[in-house]
Amino acid sequence: MQDLYDVSYHTRDEFYEGSAFIDTYTNNFIPHRKGYMIYTSGYTYDGDWSSGSWHGWGVLCFPDGRRYVGDFNMGQKEGQGNFEWPNGNVYEGEFQNSHINGQGTLTKTDGTILKGKWINDQLHGEGEIYLPDGRRYSGEFRNSKLHGPGRFKWPEGMVYEGNFNNDFINGHGIYTIPDGRKYEGSFCNSQKHGNGTFKWPSGDTYIGEFKNDKMSGDGVLKYANGTKFVGEFVNNKKLKGIFTDKDGKSKAEVWGSNGLIKSSKKSNNLAKLSEQLVKWSEIISTAKDTLSFISNNTSAICNIVSVVGAIIGGILSVI
Repeated sequence: MQDLYDVSYHTRDEFYEGSAFIDTYTNNFIPHRKGYMIYTSGYTYDGDWSSGSWHGWGVLCFPDGRRYVGDFNMGQKEGQGNFEWPNGNVYEGEFQNSHINGQGTLTKTDGTILKGKWINDQLHGEGEIYLPDGRRYSGEFRNSKLHGPGRFKWPEGMVYEGNFNNDFINGHGIYTIPDGRKYEGSFCNSQKHGNGTFKWPSGDTYIGEFKNDKMSGDGVLKYANGTKFVGEFVNNKKLKGIFTDKDGKSKAEVWGSNGLIKSSKKSNNLAKLSEQLVKWSEIISTAKDTLSFISNNTSAICNIVSVVGAIIGGILSVI
């Protein structure tokens, strides 16, 4: 075992005070066990040493004001530790190879909290984020962005459960509102886009296409009183299609910005065709489950929905 000495020495690059042994080849002191080092580059280290390397528990201060307190392994931050930034942000958790790796929590001065699994300083995998305004997300992350299946809740009570892509709601999901409204279907860039189903507390239900967060395209609007409208919608409004009453009688309708423009009775064959369109729309709604496995590829979903929509549009054009 090498003899240890309590020493105080300085070189052109560093000043050291603590225990050390003498290197038999160079005849220099080598920090070992406990000691404090000041580097001319501005770094300081106070803690455990092993043969000249930070090893054990210690405190490392950076020239720019950052500070690490925790475990070291042969000169690397490794194990449990606490990292502080000059702006007040603090990370507590696991480190590996001098990077944030493993389970940990980052608390920012604005009140934001990120916790979960980290890989190379990024939240990656299962995690949670708490925002200062009360919003909360739990689910998958990729490079510190919401990515994959997750659940997002707003302080007003709205909840989204489904797929995320680079911080946007993308793919298949379910969005519920405290007053009872509910949407289930496709999203693109955090907007309802593609095929979906929207339900109101009154019992009314829309099944069909959405564009830019609104009912637009071919769809079916079923009313709680048993009537329904099958046709084309634009910006949440009926445009043209077939209205069927509770007795099964149908009529063609054309709508404008101020309401119904034209209405005319149609034959029973048209009513049967209307029923077929309803079934088509229900089949499209059911297809979302089959398409869920490609929900990460939102462009593919949107393309498939547009093709199916074109089929319904072709049937309506014959009418």
